[in-house]
Amino acid sequence: MKACCLALGAAVIATLAADGAAAQPEPSYSAALAGLRSVSLAVEGRVSDGCWPRPEETKALVAARLQDHGLAVAGRSNGRDTLYLHVLGYAMEGGRTCVWFVDLTHIGWRGPYRLLRGDKAAAQRRLRDSLTRLADIFAADWAASNGNGAAAP
Repeated sequence: MKACCLALGAAVIATLAADGAAAQPEPSYSAALAGLRSVSLAVEGRVSDGCWPRPEETKALVAARLQDHGLAVAGRSNGRDTLYLHVLGYAMEGGRTCVWFVDLTHIGWRGPYRLLRGDKAAAQRRLRDSLTRLADIFAADWAASNGNGAAAP
């Protein structure tokens, strides 16, 4: 019986890793976001081998997504308002495939990190989609923390 459970657990992990999926918890209240009216964005990228071709484009898309949710995006940080886009990544399999660790963090708040693997040719799209999804989660948590209800994606 134990061997069966271990095999099933290994199969689930392998499936998640192959799909690049990560846990997607529901947004929750965060006292650190209460009273926050704007954020500034900072890119913390350590990506090699061309696995994130246009980080500034991704940053602009995340900013637009947050603004769609009603959160202002400031050009300068006052410390408390900085939202960090963290991406670590590199190429493998002869440079055809990229692997990334993607995270969105703010003081006192951390989104669900994502582990991604995909074709290098689709790197920009994969990172854009992942970070905008994390921005949606952040915006929903920000809205709940400020009594605004759930933010619309």
